[in-house]
Amino acid sequence: MRGFLFFVALAVGAPAVAAPVVILTRDGAVTEVSTAGAHKVLATAPGAVDMAVCPSGEIWVLVDSVVRRVWPARQSKSGVAAADVMGIACSAERYVTTKTGDVFALVVPKRSDHRARVLVGHFDKVRFMFSNEQQSFVATDKFLSTVDATEQHAVVGLPIAAAATREYLYVINRDGNLTQINRKDKTKRDLPLMGLWWGALGLAPDGDSLYAVTQVGKLWHLWPLTGKREIVDMDGWREALSIALSRNPD
Repeated sequence: MRGFLFFVALAVGAPAVAAPVVILTRDGAVTEVSTAGAHKVLATAPGAVDMAVCPSGEIWVLVDSVVRRVWPARQSKSGVAAADVMGIACSAERYVTTKTGDVFALVVPKRSDHRARVLVGHFDKVRFMFSNEQQSFVATDKFLSTVDATEQHAVVGLPIAAAATREYLYVINRDGNLTQINRKDKTKRDLPLMGLWWGALGLAPDGDSLYAVTQVGKLWHLWPLTGKREIVDMDGWREALSIALSRNPD
């Protein structure tokens, strides 16, 4: 899954971009952006409002409250058609959250390709979902939590974007502050040298680095542990709705 930086100079000696990302835009295009900034449209899903990339590489989108696989090419429905679904995430399972705060796993019963909803949690004031390869999370007005609520971290300010690595959670609040949260000891560290990101549209983790897409249309690659950052793509992402690391083997 939101920042305009108050600096324009690129960090000297920033590492090369490590992996491509996939971005869903408001027109329904699901576009892979390469390490060199080249674009490749993988699928189109008019009306899509959210996207999740699974560890398998499958890309799923939320369209008209139905979760559909759009990559690889054969489209399918997950069996979720409730009118209140607002967000999706994918790790070991696919998850959806509703406007009322219920979180469901989409489980495939034996001998069926229809996905049943299994309630795994309920949260007040859910804003969005995010995930890494291991776990899926919800962001609420007050905290970040795994979908099963076994790990929770309080946040300061309304979260507008977040990402998870094995060791850390990263969250941007509405004031633009980027904060790193140690998942083990729950300590928090603001990262003012990374700039202010009040216009961020989404974050995606890649090892110890992050990708960020912003309202001014830029795609950034950030290294929070060293303070380095660089622009991957200068323009074109003002209408971004979701961003995730690409797992396309091609």
